[in-house]
Amino acid sequence: MLFILKEYSWTLRVYADYLYLIGKTKKAQKIFEQAIKFSKTHHHNYQLGMCYYDWARFLLKQKDPTFQNKAISLLREAHQIFVKCGALLDQKNTEKLLGIKEEKKPSISEETTTTSVSLAEKSRQISLIEATHLISSILDLDLLLEKILQLSIKMSGAQRGFILLYHPQTKKLELALSYPQKNTSPQLDYPSLKISKTIISFVEKNKKGIIYPPISSQKELLQKSESILFYGIRSILCNPLLSKGHLLGMIYLDSLLAEGVFEEKDLEVLNTICNQASISIENARLYKEAQEKARMEQELITAHQIQQSLLPPKWAGAGQEHIIIYSPQGIKTLKTGGIVLGMLEDVSPYITQNQIKLQQQKIIFYTDGVIEAKNPQGKMLSLQGFLNLIQQTPLNLDSLSFLQHLKQKIQQFIQNAPQYDDWTVVVMGRG
Repeated sequence: MLFILKEYSWTLRVYADYLYLIGKTKKAQKIFEQAIKFSKTHHHNYQLGMCYYDWARFLLKQKDPTFQNKAISLLREAHQIFVKCGALLDQKNTEKLLGIKEEKKPSISEETTTTSVSLAEKSRQISLIEATHLISSILDLDLLLEKILQLSIKMSGAQRGFILLYHPQTKKLELALSYPQKNTSPQLDYPSLKISKTIISFVEKNKKGIIYPPISSQKELLQKSESILFYGIRSILCNPLLSKGHLLGMIYLDSLLAEGVFEEKDLEVLNTICNQASISIENARLYKEAQEKARMEQELITAHQIQQSLLPPKWAGAGQEHIIIYSPQGIKTLKTGGIVLGMLEDVSPYITQNQIKLQQQKIIFYTDGVIEAKNPQGKMLSLQGFLNLIQQTPLNLDSLSFLQHLKQKIQQFIQNAPQYDDWTVVVMGRG
C-alpha cells in the first residue's frame, strides 16, 4: 500500500510536468498543489522535494517577477529536503538554480558532523572487512551468491540488486540472483527485469565499474540511455566480477526512488566486495565440481558393482579337474585344468577363466578327496560314481538341501571306512 501511495505522488508530479509542457500552466499549478499536499500528508519527503523542484523550474521560465520569487522559495524548500534525504545530485542541481557557489566556513555543528562522518566511515570499513571475510568462508555457491548480494545492497543502500554470471559452458551472461524479486529464469530479460542494457554492456566492454548518473570522470563514457529513462531508474551502480582479468559476471545495483544515491566511495566499496566475491565464486564452483566428480565416481562404482552382480559367474581351475553342471537336460562335466594352489609363488601365467550362464541348474565343485573316497570294501567312489550320486539327488531342491542330500549319499557310500584325504563339495544354483 505504501508503494502505491508513493507511486501516486510521483504520478501527480509527472502529470503536472506534462501539463506545463503542453502549455496548460493553470491546471499544472493545481496538480502541483495537489501533489505537494498529498506528499506532505503521507510524509513522502523526497517526492515533496521533487514537486518543489519541478514546479520551480517551470516558474523560472516565466518572466513575471512574482513567479521568480515563488520559484526561489520553492527551490529553498526543495534544497532543505534534499539535504535531509541525502539526495546529493538533486541537492547540487538545486544549488545551481539558486546560484549557491561559495563554500561556508564550517560551524561547530558542521565540525561535529564531519567527526561523525569519519566515525561512520571507520565503522563502514570495519563492516566491509567483516563482509569480505564472511563471503570468503562460504563454499556453497547458492548461499554465497545470496550473501554477496545482501552485503552489496546493505553497504551501498541500493533498492534493488542483481548478480549476473557467465555460464561456464555456454559463456552466456545469465541472471544468477536478484532482489527483491526472485528470479525464476536465468534468462537475462532486460524489459522484464527493468535493468539497463547500456550499463551492462559498458561494464562488459570496459571491465570496470560505473555509476549512473555518471560522475565527472565518466560523463563522456556513458551517454544517457533511453531504457534508463523508460524504466524510471534514478541511480545505478554496477561493477565487474573479475578473476585474473577474466570476466565472471557483474553486480548490478540500482534505485528507482532517488538520484545521486551512489557516490565514488560506494563504487570503491562494491569493487572491494567484487574482488573477494570473484575469488569465492571460483572456489565455490571448483568445490561444486569436485563434489559432482566424487558423486559421479561413486555412482560409477555402484553401477559397476550392480553390473558385476548380474554377469554370469566366473570360475578358474586351481588343480581341480572337473566342474559338474546338473540341469534338466542331464549332467555334464567341464574340464578345468590349471595348477594346484600353493605349488608356485606366481601362478598368473597358468590361470584361465571361463563363464557359465547360471540358469535352472546346479553347479557342483568338489575336491579330489570326494572321488577318491573309499568304502569298507576298498572301492573308490570315482568321478562316475560321484556323478551317479548327483543324479540321484532331486534337481528342484534349493542349493543347501541339495548339498545335504548329496552329502548323505556320499556318507552312505563311505560308511565307517577310514579316509586319508579331506573332501569338500560346493553347490551353486539358481531357480
